[in-house]
Amino acid sequence: MAPSDSEASIIIGIDFGTTFSGVAWTWTGKAENSEIITSWESQLHTNQDMEKTPTALHYGSGSRRGTDITWGYDISEEKEPIRWFELLIVDEEGLPADVRYSPHIAKARQQLKEENKTPTEAISIYLRNLWNHSINVITRTVSKSLVNFSRFHVMREAAGLAGILQRRMVGDTTLTFVSEPEAAALATLADMSGRKNIKKRTADLISYNVVTLDPMTVTEVVKGQGGLCGAIFADEAFSKLLESKFGQAAWNKMKAATRVRILHEEWEQGIKCQYDGRDRTWTIDIPFECIELSRRRSLKELPTIKLTATEIRQVFRTVTDKIAALVFEQVTAVQEKQGEKPKYVILVGGFGRCRFPYEDLKERLSEQGIEVLQSRGSGPWTAICRGAVIHATTQQNLNSIFKVDVQHRIARASYGIRVLLNPWDRLKYLEEDKVWDDKEQCFKANNQMSWLLKVGERVKENSPIRHRYRQLYRDPPRHIWETILVSTGGSPPTRKTASVRELCKIKWEAIPDFTSLPTFTNSLGEVLYTLRFEVEMTFTAGSIDFAVYRNGQR
Repeated sequence: MAPSDSEASIIIGIDFGTTFSGVAWTWTGKAENSEIITSWESQLHTNQDMEKTPTALHYGSGSRRGTDITWGYDISEEKEPIRWFELLIVDEEGLPADVRYSPHIAKARQQLKEENKTPTEAISIYLRNLWNHSINVITRTVSKSLVNFSRFHVMREAAGLAGILQRRMVGDTTLTFVSEPEAAALATLADMSGRKNIKKRTADLISYNVVTLDPMTVTEVVKGQGGLCGAIFADEAFSKLLESKFGQAAWNKMKAATRVRILHEEWEQGIKCQYDGRDRTWTIDIPFECIELSRRRSLKELPTIKLTATEIRQVFRTVTDKIAALVFEQVTAVQEKQGEKPKYVILVGGFGRCRFPYEDLKERLSEQGIEVLQSRGSGPWTAICRGAVIHATTQQNLNSIFKVDVQHRIARASYGIRVLLNPWDRLKYLEEDKVWDDKEQCFKANNQMSWLLKVGERVKENSPIRHRYRQLYRDPPRHIWETILVSTGGSPPTRKTASVRELCKIKWEAIPDFTSLPTFTNSLGEVLYTLRFEVEMTFTAGSIDFAVYRNGQR
């Protein structure tokens, strides 16, 4: 149900990103519009009105007592911030190999270790600052009495530590999650909802069929893809190019603040956004501090270095080649599933607003008849946080012209539980899994998997999936737990292997009266209690809820 006018509330969408984070918000009285949080505290005045802020933290000398912590643009140019900690919340074995062994990840781990902080603590501190800043900006616009902070999710524990979930006079804060590519896709679909010839789209690395245009409803076509190929690698390649151009001696003399200024003014705000693949040359002054003392007095003007289009193209290629490979994989997957290629590829994110990735991908896809679309301005960069707001307004059934409903999704992983299967069959099971079940007095196959949902399967939004199970007990247990396992591999194994890991545990809140349960008598005449139940799984935008049911009761 949509809130009534008297129950107006604020909806906030947070894009907690690896390198940059952003916040969008709207309120139930004006759900058709979303606003972007800016007015950041910044060491450089040009960054105050940027649509996003760096996902970076710096612990000062008093940080162990909760003071002297800076974040985002407010970190001094002379300081070495902690970055990439957003990825550390995931168990190491759960990260892709290229991410797991990345030097950025190793550096972030070491920095947190030196500060004696966990990833969750770092994330909570960053989120607390991001959240408090956002609330301060929002309450300049609307009355504090309206702030009934609605749905968003990053990590529940970190959000709790950040103070996001604390009790407020207007009521509880509800926490939900939407995946980054889906949020970006929702915002982009909403931005382009006026195009009547739209049938299929690939947004970021997630693919949709558009079922209806008014209201906008979509279904996911194939499993989304991703890789470690963000703009930070182009940033690093440009920094290395500058170092080679300046020369090692001059580069070593350069102050950290000067490097930050050059990278910001010449690259981030200049070449990175402007370069479109055409031939041209860029000139950058060599800072006075980098010039040898013997040459300084005779200088009439600062010497310069020149960067060619070929060199800049190579900087971009360190990333765009990987992006193109991922896009072609997604295009192939869509074609195999649908029998035809997608009509559009839409670029989003910080790198997605740059001109060269657009021109490069457009050229690569032109022969396949796929159109590449790119919004102007800040649209691509803020797509994720705006999409999070659209997700929340759709979930709350608010009357918004930007409503986008995702009917079906494709499972990113397989989810199930470990079971005993009988009877034992040497042709079906491994000998090492053969066990004697003294309750049923027969051989069974141990360590087998019962999958609730398999990777690549189509699943309907908010539509529960249930599987029935049975357990035998000699005596009533004090506690009953069900362990949910997950596998992210391409084809889930039939037995528990190293590729299957624990996701979560479900604890029964109430133990049933065992005297009322049906019984089973084995061949020895032993009477056992038979407990029958169902494990339910409900899939939403970026979260999965599990529950146990018995006799229809949760």
